[in-house]
Amino acid sequence: MRNYLTVLLLAIAATPAAADFRYSATRLQLYLPAPTWAVTLPREDWFIAQQRLKPDDSGVYFLGSSPARGVNVSVIVQQSAECDSGPTCRAKWKSNAAEGLAKATAVRESERNGFSVIEFQLDKPEGLDVVQANAWGHAYKEGHWIDVHLSKVGKTRPDPKELLAVLDAITITPKALDGTRIYAVPGSKSYAFDVPMAWRDAMGGDKLPTVIFKPGTGKGFEALVTLIPPRTPDAPVPTREEALGHAKRAAASVLETAVEKKIEPREVKGKDAWGYTFDATDRAPGEGFKFMRQGFVVTGNQMLFFTVLYGPGEERSAEAATQMALSARPAP
Repeated sequence: MRNYLTVLLLAIAATPAAADFRYSATRLQLYLPAPTWAVTLPREDWFIAQQRLKPDDSGVYFLGSSPARGVNVSVIVQQSAECDSGPTCRAKWKSNAAEGLAKATAVRESERNGFSVIEFQLDKPEGLDVVQANAWGHAYKEGHWIDVHLSKVGKTRPDPKELLAVLDAITITPKALDGTRIYAVPGSKSYAFDVPMAWRDAMGGDKLPTVIFKPGTGKGFEALVTLIPPRTPDAPVPTREEALGHAKRAAASVLETAVEKKIEPREVKGKDAWGYTFDATDRAPGEGFKFMRQGFVVTGNQMLFFTVLYGPGEERSAEAATQMALSARPAP
């Protein structure tokens, strides 16, 4: 199975691109830009950790998890002529994954909730002393293969009914893209932002969740927002001295490559957030962005660090990104 997934991921962009997902108060939508529908899960505590998008927008991969359930999920949506229905997509997947499936036990196939499903168990996957339960669902809609993989590990075999319950809750629904955008943080409150509707977003970051924003078309700017949850839910609100100190240290770190000889952060305020930001000009941008804006923003006892990279003529985009960061507020 790992080899098959590796092949798929190699076919998808190697760095986070502007893939598409939306959290709302009740659901999580995962989708490609062109189709009018989305793969939709109940909101619960699902967290999208990684995304990869093909450069031509023809395929996307999402990887996430539910800490409360202990379940991992991957969703691949891609244009495909290799199959034309759930059963034929499952058959194609089985052919591609034949080597890995030879090691599987408790293999069972079924049709449920619009998916052609294959369940199986792997003992000691990757040499680990655990048992992995898997449910892999395949569907086909309007020229797109929808591939949903759910897994859970344990010292003994996890109950596959837990995975099937998740699969039964997944729906293919029309996109709902308007309204507030919410970004989940495991073990903490989520963050809500007002984001220009045309902007696209992707999740990245190694240690802390980072949202990457790009324009709907063109390459005029890129904004990165790193979400910094409190160490504990009841942690005190960061002080202005702390936020200003973070901003001053960030400003000092870019002086060596900046045109400016001195950079002083300035205070900025939103409805439910406040912080400090500064601007810098790259002395030798080459083919990269010439201008940068960075800042630390506080909302409640949560923080975020944002960076806007932009070129000449994109000053409005930098200001829009700043206002987007200042629209931050805690979300359930």
